[in-house]
Amino acid sequence: MKQEQKVEKTVVPLVETNAATKDEIIFKIQILTSSSSLKSTDKRFKGLKDVEYYQEGGLYKYTMALLRITIKYSEQSAPSRPTLKMRSL
Repeated sequence: MKQEQKVEKTVVPLVETNAATKDEIIFKIQILTSSSSLKSTDKRFKGLKDVEYYQEGGLYKYTMALLRITIKYSEQSAPSRPTLKMRSL
């Protein structure tokens, strides 16, 4: 009988939700991957705002926010129909 090999994966969400309030969704794009850490003044980041990074599998993955959606609930709107405000970044 063949034994299955277990592979662990780290899953990074493409959509980030503000954990503190759950009222904001941020869509990010990955713009660069590097095997070493880069300075924020690197010429490849010229003209880009709010570049962030995270490490995964020995790589530095650089991202930037593309779209921010704020979810607002009011007494006038039904709970299932919140007001959405979109803002490109």
